[in-house]
Amino acid sequence: MNKIKQISEKILTLCETPNTALKAIHLIISHGGAGELAWQVVYNRVLADGDVDGAYYLASFAQKVDDLPFEVLPLLRLVMASNDELMKQALLDKMPDEACANLNTLLADDTQKDLNF
Repeated sequence: MNKIKQISEKILTLCETPNTALKAIHLIISHGGAGELAWQVVYNRVLADGDVDGAYYLASFAQKVDDLPFEVLPLLRLVMASNDELMKQALLDKMPDEACANLNTLLADDTQKDLNF
């Protein structure tokens, strides 16, 4: 438990600086996890930076771990709005069919909202 606390504190400090989410994600992976606040800080760093790579990794984690302390939809939107077709497809391939259908519906709704100034 002390190890998780120490790595979480390191992540909190690291993520005060822009464009550090991937480093923080690497720390989470290499140390086998982090505390809830650390996950939230990494999530906030990803969104603040518009970090597509970080969004992909966090969305991938969310498919394996049920109780992560963040919303996945903003991450999915960030990845799906990117120009990286391989990343988009890799993320979709990891998702259950029902989740893909729901995502497509949500993204279509977003597009419609954008068209209705």
